[in-house]
Amino acid sequence: MEAHGVLSLTNLDFLSWKISSITIEKERDKSKGNNFIIEITLPELIDNQEIKFLVFSIAQQISFLINLSEQAVNPHHGTFYVDVDLFNLEIKNGRPEISFKMGMQSSVNFDFSSISFKSTKYQDLLELFYEGARSELPKSKYFHWFLILEHLEYSEKYKEKFKQESHIFAEQEQLRIRELANIFDGERKKGLVLDVLQPKYTIKNRQEKLYEFIVDTLNITSIKVGLKTEAVDKQSVSEIVTTRNVLFHPGKKFNEAILWFKLYPLVVEILKKMAIQDIEIN
Repeated sequence: MEAHGVLSLTNLDFLSWKISSITIEKERDKSKGNNFIIEITLPELIDNQEIKFLVFSIAQQISFLINLSEQAVNPHHGTFYVDVDLFNLEIKNGRPEISFKMGMQSSVNFDFSSISFKSTKYQDLLELFYEGARSELPKSKYFHWFLILEHLEYSEKYKEKFKQESHIFAEQEQLRIRELANIFDGERKKGLVLDVLQPKYTIKNRQEKLYEFIVDTLNITSIKVGLKTEAVDKQSVSEIVTTRNVLFHPGKKFNEAILWFKLYPLVVEILKKMAIQDIEIN
């Protein structure tokens, strides 16, 4: 990936740190290839583990922003990420100086000076995106990016939205199921029968609730697939969930088209809302 431009930001509040300045510029030594140097100036000393976490957190956010480039229209041909070189980490008077390189070579251009860098409550989701971007196996990418959807399901807004959702079994049916469970010997057998009474089994299934949350709460009604804009629909969300359910089962067919043309563009839109626009769901 060909990148250019210089990023220079000052006086940032990022996660739990105060950062005096962040500078990213092209490595002057051409023999080192398409590498960049990131310099971080901190007003006070932090330990080495914190420095490592800080640098990777910055790399994760930059990696996500790179994938929003207008030229990065086809993730099937590569998802971009910043590869941090910890072996070249230098600390000068408390200022970490580290080189990083792009994770692949391509003709795509990205201008670092265009980055709108900011702190976010959802750095853990950017980490999931980052791990998916640099994973080589499509199934691994799917796993990491699907976890972003699962984060929605465990959020407070999700629980609030569907707390009044009716159970798939009416009260009388639930009583009969409990009576049936008592017929069996052994707690395991009873537990398996009673499992269908868990609150998660509502009239609306998982796919329907996830779709409604994405559209109603996050206000995501369309995704960008290559150069086209496509509507978010129940069928697409259903296919994403169904594919996740068979992901690691031997003999089950894994449809990579769902990964590239449905899951990936959807999580990009979700991260735009949460990590960039700061929509609160917890």
